[in-house]
Amino acid sequence: MKKISIILVMLMLSTVLSFGATVPTDAAGSTHEEAIAALAAKDIITGDTDGKFHPETYLTRAQACVMVVKAMNPTDTEIKGTPTQMVDSGFPDMAGYGWAEGYIAYAVKKGVVKGYPDGTFKAGNHVTLQEITTMTLRAAGYTDQILGGTYPSNYMEKANTLGLLKDMVMIQIYPYHVSKGMTAQILFNG
Repeated sequence: MKKISIILVMLMLSTVLSFGATVPTDAAGSTHEEAIAALAAKDIITGDTDGKFHPETYLTRAQACVMVVKAMNPTDTEIKGTPTQMVDSGFPDMAGYGWAEGYIAYAVKKGVVKGYPDGTFKAGNHVTLQEITTMTLRAAGYTDQILGGTYPSNYMEKANTLGLLKDMVMIQIYPYHVSKGMTAQILFNG
């Protein structure tokens, strides 16, 4: 099932690329331009309030979660709720991140994120390579039980095996914060 899902996503992305996706102006010529173009064409990524993507800036955990969930293609109701049912992630530290609440709630429901042992999500913290890799693999159906081993090395080893980190410039030892462009590349590779 996972292989079929991954193949379908790759086919959709390659179709998008063949029709010449519009790349945000500040992503043109960047290291991850192809990945950014593919994800922008699928509305998985959008520009900031200034319309630019800012591929070299760090990504927050909330922004990363939104990107991963958009790649999963949930329905609007699953993200926004209904007139009678509000969407709530269950994390007490979401003040100021209402725009991401539904995406984070969906990610929790699907097992993509779990939060921290103290019950918080820390939406404004910069996402680490280990965290975005784990979110991406969990979105594809991998779990702690399936991978076995010890976190986070089990997720990082699987990511390397699957080529999730292909075309990534690894200049530091994990964990380190990833940029928007790097996150786009990881999702594109996934």
